Amino acid sequence: MFDWLLPIDRAVFDWIETYLASPVLDACMIFLTYLCYGLWVLVGAVFLIRKKTRRQGCAALFSLGLMVVCNNFILKNLICRPRPFVSDPSLRLKIPAPGGYSFPSGHASSSSCGALSFSGKKRWFSVLLFSLALLISFSRVYLHVHYFSDVFFGFLLGLFYSKFGSFLFARLVADTGWGRRFFGEKQGL
Repeated sequence: MFDWLLPIDRAVFDWIETYLASPVLDACMIFLTYLCYGLWVLVGAVFLIRKKTRRQGCAALFSLGLMVVCNNFILKNLICRPRPFVSDPSLRLKIPAPGGYSFPSGHASSSSCGALSFSGKKRWFSVLLFSLALLISFSRVYLHVHYFSDVFFGFLLGLFYSKFGSFLFARLVADTGWGRRFFGEKQGL
């Protein structure tokens, strides 16, 4: 199913190994990949503290939950794409081998979903979030735990999950009688 993408994926691995790989960058990419595990939940917790951002924080965490269910429990198990180091044992892992399937990348999906969901009126904050999302996503390819195509499509899916999750959250929770009492009048996302 992904055979047509393998030449591109392989070229990206070769380019990284030829022009970018270094011990310093290895350490940076390892840090970034592990940062993803708590970053978006932490940002969500901060958004929940302030009443002004509580609705956006809840919608973002709802979108991230939707992403986990759709990406990690449904799509990965339907598509069953092996990780790059499983398909090509010559690829040297720089972190312990993650379990599960490769497509789509959960790190890329959660990062783009989180970045879009938490972005707002402050341009510098949006640029910071999307920069982190792109770096975290790239770290997965750099560390050989995902193909470039896994990350690319995972990133796009994350943007979709953010918008669709915000829409569902508004319709199912925030714009109901209970939601209006909890969040105050509709503020828009």
